[in-house]
Amino acid sequence: MSDDEYSWEEFKPNKNNSKTNTTTDTGIGMCSVGSTTKQPSDPIDAAILDAIRLNIRLKYSYPHLQAFVDELMQPNKYLCSSENGQCVSVLHQYALISTRDPIDMSNQSVRTIYRPNLFIRKNDAFGPWNFNYLLNLLELDYQCNDPNQNEFPKVWKTSSTTKVYIHREEMKKKDASTNTANNDDDITLDDLLKKICRQNNCDEGDAILWKKALKEESIATIEHLRNAATNDHSWEKITSVKHLVKQMIRDYIQLNAASHTFDSSNNPYTNSEATLLADIHRVRRYFHDITDTVKFIPYLDRRAVDLAISEIRKTYDDDGNVLSNIHAYLTTFCLQNTLIDANAHKQQHDEWTKERDNFVTLNKDRRTKVNKLEKETKAYKDEVEACERGLQNAVSKKKQIDAEAKDLLEKMVSSGMTKQAFDKHDEEKRKVELAEKEHQEAKVRLQRAQTKLSEHRAPIRELETKIAEDDERIENLNTILKIDVADAHRKLKVKYGRGLLLYGPPGTGKSELLKRAAIFAGITMTTTPLAAGELNRPYVGETERLLVDIMYRAKTIRYLICAMTIDEIDGLVPKRDNNAQQSKVDGISVLLSHIEGVKDISNLIVFGATNRRNMMDEAFLRRMQAKCFVGRPSPQIRKKMLEPLLCKDLTTFTASRIDFLVKVTTNFSGAAVGALKSSIIVAMDQLKNSEALTDKTLLELADNAAREFSCWFGIGTLPEICRLYPNIVSSTEQQEKYSLKLPHISPSGRILVDLQYRKCLIELSSNDATLDYDLNPEETSTLTLLSRFVNGCSSRNIDTIQIIDMNFLTKHNAFDENQIFELLTTTFLECDEYNRSMLIFDIDSLIMLSVSDSQMSKSVSISNIHLYQFIREKCKTAIVEQKITSSNFMLQTTTGSAKEQLKEKWMVMIVKHPLLRNLLIDDIEFKKTLQQIQQENDEEAKRLDDQSVKQCPKCQQNYILAQVNHGSCHYHDGFVVDLDQSNKRLTIQEAQRIAQKAKLWAHSGNNEQNPKPPKLMWACCLGLYGIDQPCRVGICGLPEELKDQKIDPDKNLVTVVQEHFMKNKVADQNINEFKKTYIMTPATIQSTSTTARSLTVTPSVTASSFKK
Repeated sequence: MSDDEYSWEEFKPNKNNSKTNTTTDTGIGMCSVGSTTKQPSDPIDAAILDAIRLNIRLKYSYPHLQAFVDELMQPNKYLCSSENGQCVSVLHQYALISTRDPIDMSNQSVRTIYRPNLFIRKNDAFGPWNFNYLLNLLELDYQCNDPNQNEFPKVWKTSSTTKVYIHREEMKKKDASTNTANNDDDITLDDLLKKICRQNNCDEGDAILWKKALKEESIATIEHLRNAATNDHSWEKITSVKHLVKQMIRDYIQLNAASHTFDSSNNPYTNSEATLLADIHRVRRYFHDITDTVKFIPYLDRRAVDLAISEIRKTYDDDGNVLSNIHAYLTTFCLQNTLIDANAHKQQHDEWTKERDNFVTLNKDRRTKVNKLEKETKAYKDEVEACERGLQNAVSKKKQIDAEAKDLLEKMVSSGMTKQAFDKHDEEKRKVELAEKEHQEAKVRLQRAQTKLSEHRAPIRELETKIAEDDERIENLNTILKIDVADAHRKLKVKYGRGLLLYGPPGTGKSELLKRAAIFAGITMTTTPLAAGELNRPYVGETERLLVDIMYRAKTIRYLICAMTIDEIDGLVPKRDNNAQQSKVDGISVLLSHIEGVKDISNLIVFGATNRRNMMDEAFLRRMQAKCFVGRPSPQIRKKMLEPLLCKDLTTFTASRIDFLVKVTTNFSGAAVGALKSSIIVAMDQLKNSEALTDKTLLELADNAAREFSCWFGIGTLPEICRLYPNIVSSTEQQEKYSLKLPHISPSGRILVDLQYRKCLIELSSNDATLDYDLNPEETSTLTLLSRFVNGCSSRNIDTIQIIDMNFLTKHNAFDENQIFELLTTTFLECDEYNRSMLIFDIDSLIMLSVSDSQMSKSVSISNIHLYQFIREKCKTAIVEQKITSSNFMLQTTTGSAKEQLKEKWMVMIVKHPLLRNLLIDDIEFKKTLQQIQQENDEEAKRLDDQSVKQCPKCQQNYILAQVNHGSCHYHDGFVVDLDQSNKRLTIQEAQRIAQKAKLWAHSGNNEQNPKPPKLMWACCLGLYGIDQPCRVGICGLPEELKDQKIDPDKNLVTVVQEHFMKNKVADQNINEFKKTYIMTPATIQSTSTTARSLTVTPSVTASSFKK
């Protein structure tokens, strides 16, 4: 903003400010603040001013800026005047320091106002660079406040006794038509050359000589001079002007051309309060740097940083950690150094010393008491020692007497029991009893002595405990007193990060984030944001020189944090390996040497953005302490980006259509979603008919955007796949069916799709069984399953989906094993950067099986076993974090709201071949479904049942099912008939009772009273009961005809089988046929028995034989 665009008007925050006169810039001296100006050819003694007036003008009327100037005018506790010891304001001290060196204004004809040069103007290898210390917020000038003179002396300065008067004023903007004073387009060549003389502290008379020399080169106007200065070839041909003068003229023209590109009429703070606070803080740092109090001011203002992140959130949708990480990095620059108060520290040091001395004195007294008590307890110690010796003597005596008694007893046993021996034995017995008594008495005496000693030593132990505790306190205090406080405070300074790297897929807004975060937070940019290619130069050493010049710009303003913003920074700092170019290696070396290297520029940081972090130099990455991944927007963010379309046309865009667009834009970058939104608006304007904008049209537009921004799904795009398989964009019912939002259930993150058995299995992290869902008939491949996964990811707001199949490998030209592993590693690392991601593996397309046919057997094995192992281990890393239900848990985000960032890493395995399915389930320990668990339980119960001992219901013998084979069971499958009572059917138990009863009668010996023996016969084979062998041979267990029937478990199987055999119709027919031919004679009975034994086992044959 030019000086003459304003009329100077007093800003009146209070009644004490006096009115100031309107001034012009005529005769204003230019000088760098705090530097010694060029001395005149004839030395002149500098006059010391008695009083000086500092005019500070506010270019904006923001309350924050007014409060800042008030702050500068208030006495500062860190600035004490050496004259009276009172604190002075920052502006007071600034005025004295900035004018304490002689200022030469002898080449000025009018010296009423001195305006210091508060600009940095450099013209380096990268081009012209201008920097305003006051950032276009304020303007300063000085006036001589001596009532006896209105002008400054030719050479003057201030001293510590100079009085400083500060006047605050506000600038009022004039009509733009009056802006002529500082516009180089409206001045003559003479005026321009005089300006150059004044800025370079040359005599204005030199401008006449320069103009004459320029006329010799046919340069008579400013336009001619500018054209010549911008053309290197023409400028080099100018020989009439000395080289130094040529350089001054060209620098002025280039620097002012660069400064004029800034539109001062545009207010940069209209839409960003954070930028205003940040710029105010940068100016604050400038004033405190001049007054040597900058160490008490943090590099960045925390209010500006917090507000900057809030303002970025309004235009950058982020539900991840990007802005949180950027905020955390910028906050490290907001830490304020605390001043060491020498008096307070000395007072604290004295208190600690006094406390230590008190402990030392107290312990000394305690030790004296301990020594006194020790003397008093010496008698009790002597008594205990005497009792101990007495006890030892009693024990020794007892052992000796016991040994003598034992020897005497052995002699009595060997030599015989005499009266003399018994007398000796009685005597020894009395000695033993006496020794035992003495031993017990000695023990009692010792216990009493020890009790007395313990009672007298209790105070000593208490004192010794206190002495030990205080000795430890004394040692700790000695350690604290030895600490050098100044050195400790220096070590407590936080080392801020020297770089911020944003990496991620293209089109996610990394470069814009860097630029806005830097500007809003108050970081000074040494250049405009650059691309790495802009720094590459064809000749050796030029790139290094360019980097050095850009970095050294930060060295001129050391009080500010300066940043280089470089997009695609991987092109500037690639990995240094055997294939690296030497020019790249040299550039990296220069860059690293100025960032924590031998030529470190402490206030310089690097902001970088890249799509290929894995291709960057490791040493450079170590210096970039903050690395933030910027990924693709999640479904919720995409919905938020597309929701403005609802306001465009409510009939065309409904909530369901927005959901449709959210699904088809899965894996779209932020730039791709923005391009789609723009193309939809253009299409709506062109079609002029809302009904013409069909889903097919939207899919075509989305497909174009996906291809433009390389948002691929395999070898195609998701919109293209949706056109081939319309079921992907499912209905509401399918969306609810495919939802992965499982209330009150915690999924583990692993999903197995079994295409052979048509199942989708969702594993749970708890002990619950795996969920089991049936696949739809059309879900036969990976692409037809996308509807399930797209809807599932939308339900859980999953950021990205990545399909890993053969098409994915083909798209990236990964054919050999090394290329495949490198591609998968890069893909896995990118997915891991997201808070929520899903990897879908088509196992059958990735894993190759080899089948070997041999004469003996056919075998199947995995050919690429390493790839299978790599995928298997990745599938084990699935995780779905759950919210912490504790009411005390609260995670604060950058905006102060509670926001919990939970990790969700979903792994989907699509498999069809049974070998791969079973191998994968076993290797990753995939949990079983409820049906599989029930089946396993049933199999285990059956196994245990097969191992148990049971009674066969047919042969009624004990058996183990797992150990039986054919032929182990011999039985009759019919019933028993008593021929004397042929109408009654008998079971085995009933027949056994009748037979046993007959045996008892037979052994009684009374044949006259014995009844006739029973005539028992098997109906199935007509064999005599108890005599003939069973007619059937088989396996123990139920008969075949009963195995498929449902039997009550409470019933006895033997009873059930006997009831079944009682209903044997074939046996019934056999016995009836036999009854017709049966004659009650002994011969008949004998013939019947012989015939029956000779018959075959089949009932039909037996019956026919008897007929014959």
